[in-house]
Amino acid sequence: MKSSEFLDPLFLGFAPDHINEAVVLLDENAKVCYVNQKACEILGYTPEEFLNLHPFDFDPSFPAELWSTHWAELKNVHKRNLETSIFTKKKHLLFVELSLSFYIHQGKEYELVIIRDISERKCAFTTLSIANRYHRGLIETTLDPLAVTDSKGVITDVNKATEQFTGIPRCKLIGSDFSYYFDDPEEARVLLTEILTGGFLQSKLIKVKQKGGISTPLLMNAKTFLDESGSVAGVFFAGKDISERLKFEAELQLQNERYRNAQTIGHVGNWEYNSQTNEFWGSDEAKQLYGLKLGDSTFSTEEVESCIPERQRVHQALIDLIEKEKPYDLEFEIHPRDGSSPRIIASVAVLQKDAQGRPVKVTGVIQDITERRRLQKQATQLAEIVRTSDEAIIGKTPEGIITSWNKGAEKIFGFTEAEMLGISITAIIPDRFTKEFEQINQRILAGQNVEFVEAKHRRKDGREIFISFTVSPIFDPSGELIASSVIAHEVTTQKIERMINGARSHLLEFSLTHSLSDLLEETINEVERLTESQIGFFHFIEKDQVSLSLRNWSSRTKSDFCQIKDNNIKYSIQSAGVWTDCYYQRKPVIHNNVASLPHLKGTPPGHPLVTRELVVPIIRGNKVEAILGVGNKQMDYDEVDTQVASRLADLAWEITEFKRSQEDLKTLNMQLEARVQERTAQLKRVNEDLEAFAYSVSHDLRAPLRQINGFAQLLENELPANSTNESRHYTQSITSVTDHMGHLIDDLLSFSRTSDQPMTTRPVNLRPLIDEIIQEFGPEIRNRKVEWTIQDLPLVFADQSMMRVVLCNLISNALKFTRPRKRAKITIGSSQKNNSTVIFVQDNGVGFDMKYAHQLFAVFQRLHGGNEFEGTGVGLATVKRIIDRHGGQIWAEASVNQGATFYFSIPEKSPSDGSKLV
Repeated sequence: MKSSEFLDPLFLGFAPDHINEAVVLLDENAKVCYVNQKACEILGYTPEEFLNLHPFDFDPSFPAELWSTHWAELKNVHKRNLETSIFTKKKHLLFVELSLSFYIHQGKEYELVIIRDISERKCAFTTLSIANRYHRGLIETTLDPLAVTDSKGVITDVNKATEQFTGIPRCKLIGSDFSYYFDDPEEARVLLTEILTGGFLQSKLIKVKQKGGISTPLLMNAKTFLDESGSVAGVFFAGKDISERLKFEAELQLQNERYRNAQTIGHVGNWEYNSQTNEFWGSDEAKQLYGLKLGDSTFSTEEVESCIPERQRVHQALIDLIEKEKPYDLEFEIHPRDGSSPRIIASVAVLQKDAQGRPVKVTGVIQDITERRRLQKQATQLAEIVRTSDEAIIGKTPEGIITSWNKGAEKIFGFTEAEMLGISITAIIPDRFTKEFEQINQRILAGQNVEFVEAKHRRKDGREIFISFTVSPIFDPSGELIASSVIAHEVTTQKIERMINGARSHLLEFSLTHSLSDLLEETINEVERLTESQIGFFHFIEKDQVSLSLRNWSSRTKSDFCQIKDNNIKYSIQSAGVWTDCYYQRKPVIHNNVASLPHLKGTPPGHPLVTRELVVPIIRGNKVEAILGVGNKQMDYDEVDTQVASRLADLAWEITEFKRSQEDLKTLNMQLEARVQERTAQLKRVNEDLEAFAYSVSHDLRAPLRQINGFAQLLENELPANSTNESRHYTQSITSVTDHMGHLIDDLLSFSRTSDQPMTTRPVNLRPLIDEIIQEFGPEIRNRKVEWTIQDLPLVFADQSMMRVVLCNLISNALKFTRPRKRAKITIGSSQKNNSTVIFVQDNGVGFDMKYAHQLFAVFQRLHGGNEFEGTGVGLATVKRIIDRHGGQIWAEASVNQGATFYFSIPEKSPSDGSKLV
């Protein structure tokens, strides 16, 4: 109800704004409906503030609980006058006289209160009464504690209210020191001094002792009074118990704080615009929203509108509210003055009018809805993502009734949103899987998430597809399950790949340990399993492309359905059943209703009845090599089944060809092994013959050589003293050649023995062997300068006697080919390479040309002439054969006149059986 409704003089009976008394109009609920200007001046509140107040806001001593009693009494008597004290907005105590009148206007009841300020009169009257021995009647009617003291603070009189407040009789109070009743007597003494000095005390909050020793706040007013001589005779104290008021103020402050917190938390501010004065007011939160400081006094329409990019639209809306009373309900963006991020503001305002119906001010509320709009935008975007997502996103009730169905679901399942809303989710679930889906639904009802489940679903066209889905329960704030969301996408292609790859791995592994016939049967079993079929077969097409042969049935077909036991039946393609359509069409064929086919030929005795079938030809080049078929699936075969059967049929044929190749290779290997064994035996016999021949030859040659050498010695001894040098040269040449021939035979025998000499491998320390060899060559090189460098050598796993032969040959060669050097340098060392120990013998001798290095280790091959360096050409060949038997290698590096280095490697563990021969 607006205050202007009560400006009717016939109602109020006078012009309230033209009298010098405060006028307040209350309704039956103690709510202020109208105040005049004088009331605003006296009490310090604005008219708008008054409209939110009650009588007990001015006088806390008048509790709200007594209002109904007061109202009933006033209705009974209609008029009433009384004196009391009330507080202004600034908490100043006023003594007032109240004239109360009861009215009924247009069926509603009101109380008219006329307030007269009698504070000055009250003080004057009280002082006069005390000076005239206190008109007791007036003092005793005062509800507030009153007391009089002399100039020393001794109580000389109190009223009844003081007795009730302190709980001490008047007779005991009089004559006592007034400071005794203060919580802080010293403070009371200081206070008395101030009063005596200043003459009065106004609205001083003090704490005094109430009955029971309770500390109670009083709002104290005091004034000195004089005796006949003009001297201070004493002090008149008037106190008002404001404990309830302070409690109320604390509660009010708490409510205000909560209100401010609510505004801050909710980003809500309120504002007022006075269209007559152009004044603009805003709450703290409103200022903060606009980026202004709380104490900023520049909060004006110009300041506010400067933050609004759409200021013209917002300003026009304010004008339309004031001039045309159009609803003001806007959303707009603001750029706060403090430079913080832009915000979205919702602003709602109402127009307030004066008593004449003229616009007075606009009261509005603003709220920061930036986050709400962001969330709404995000929700809209998410909704659009859900709507347009390629994945199926489905909402359903706990009972499984579909409540939302996006474009992705339409695309995957073929059903439109209109077709599926309100329908059970079981519409897309094959009947044979309803039990599994019921188990999933039980988990959802229990509040569990179901993640990444793969299962077959049914499309609108009846085709079954593999779906991977996740189901999440949705709860209301109380924790009750209200719905669930399903996110699904088709994984048919991936599922087929995984099934085929799994079957492929299984069949490949199976093929390693089973025969071709077993493999074909297992292949049919896999296709039968993956296509959910009950029977399966595999036929080979003969090379003539006219006849075919049954190679195998699936395990289930043989055990449960088929009575035909022979797997090698051969017959012509023309006489076969409708399943040979794939042969003629050169592609997979599906018969989902075999009985309806016009060219159906029937089946032979013992053959299982076929209701549905899928047959796949295996084609290589322009020929059909085989046919794989499955049948009697409980539902129609589809493209998925065709892919599975085709891929596995091709795989089966690849493995078949591989198995055939394996069998052919096995046969060839057996034949080759037999030939190798036969050839090895031949070579062994030849080698034994050669060894025997070499031994026999070398043994048989020794006797003639000894005879030749002996005859040459006799000839030389028989030569006369005067024989020519030429004669002696001939006999010496014969001796030299026979000696060389003897060495050659010895080396040849030694080389021959390295082939069959038993090996005893063990860790060998090479250093002692080298020292022995060098010592043996001592007499030969005693007149030469030889510099030896022997590095630390590791143990090698070898035959010790053979290692001695190797080292002796290499050291002998190094000494031989360094003979032209004034100082021979020979180094023996080692290194590690590829799990082998490498030993080298290096010299600074005459070296050789590396282009002839390939001849080094052949028997009887020499790079230097016999007139340069002696030798038989067998030593390095012997070394190579020994190293070969140890599983190592030998090589050399050299340059002409730059020396040579011979290397040989011994594995960390050499063969000990002598099987590695060259």
